[in-house]
Amino acid sequence: MKRLPRLFGTDGIRAPFGEYPLDRATATGLGHQLAQMLTRESAAPWVVLGGDTRFSTPELCAWLAAGLNEGGTRVRFLGAVPTPAIAFVARTRSANAGVAVSASHNPWPDNGIKLIGGDGFKWTTDRESELEHRLADGGRELPAPALEPEPALVEPYAEWLRTTVPASRPLAGLRIAIDAANGAAAPFAAPLFKDLGAEVLQLFAEPNCRNINL
Repeated sequence: MKRLPRLFGTDGIRAPFGEYPLDRATATGLGHQLAQMLTRESAAPWVVLGGDTRFSTPELCAWLAAGLNEGGTRVRFLGAVPTPAIAFVARTRSANAGVAVSASHNPWPDNGIKLIGGDGFKWTTDRESELEHRLADGGRELPAPALEPEPALVEPYAEWLRTTVPASRPLAGLRIAIDAANGAAAPFAAPLFKDLGAEVLQLFAEPNCRNINL
């Protein structure tokens, strides 16, 4: 069995979308092998999946979901959400894992895959290494499912953020400018700070799939 180059860096997998390892076969194969690892640990595992506002994120999520489903793991889709929201839902809803499709600060043609444990923390390097080893024989392509976001799963995350600061309107009297960088936090930031009492000017909060980080 051939040994492929290391896939996971310090913060998951990153590459230009459509190129190895973010091609369809590898992404679907990764989902399938991840499912195999989870079914070894749980009789009915499920994964929470979401990502950022890049044009490639929905397709990459669908490729991953195809492999996860084929491997016997249920997928619940959050849509475009910040990575910490995926970790929060995975932990508070007792998911077996979370998968975030995001390349963080990279330019929009790139994307990435980050794996999160059911405890809400990044997967260990040992588990990443096992997954890489399982993918050494290559991936596979499967029909991609249609994914429908479940916004109700994300609502408790915004509520939890409010509880991290004291009092009901601790920012009353402040004027705050927010640069949302056209990212996944764009729908959440202004309402949150307004609820905390601030007068908010929100900038760059109109994601169009190609303007993330601008």
